[in-house]
Amino acid sequence: MRHVLAVTGGGLAVLLPVATVVGWLAGGRDIGLGILVGLAVPAVFFGITVLTGMLAARLDNAPFVGVVMAAWVVKMGGLLAIMAVLRDAGFFHRTAFFIAFVVGVTGWLAAEVIVLLRSRVPYVEVAPRAEAAEEAAGSDALSTGGARGV
Repeated sequence: MRHVLAVTGGGLAVLLPVATVVGWLAGGRDIGLGILVGLAVPAVFFGITVLTGMLAARLDNAPFVGVVMAAWVVKMGGLLAIMAVLRDAGFFHRTAFFIAFVVGVTGWLAAEVIVLLRSRVPYVEVAPRAEAAEEAAGSDALSTGGARGV
């Protein structure tokens, strides 16, 4: 999770000011602010998700699920409130906001997928060699004995 936060945070730390300045210079203040807000909203939204997961990772399963669900409800409420406030705002370009928002969401999710695909997380637990040898010997004896008894 820390790697996800580092990669996406680093990417946004470069993309946010560069895209804002380019938009400002190319299309004026409204487009620059649209890009700034459009990239900042998904960055905060997904950043809260990663930070919550990192902080709650130390908990057992039941409290972990509770913390993640509570954070999700708070984030959804916050996102709805932000979108309601921005609905009537006239200080930014709506199309620039939308495109930057989609780019921010897509970029963050792509970075998460790439980081998670490259991580090495075991999904099978390998039994120690001594126990595996005993189990194999025990199963051979049972299968051999079962075949003779028939």
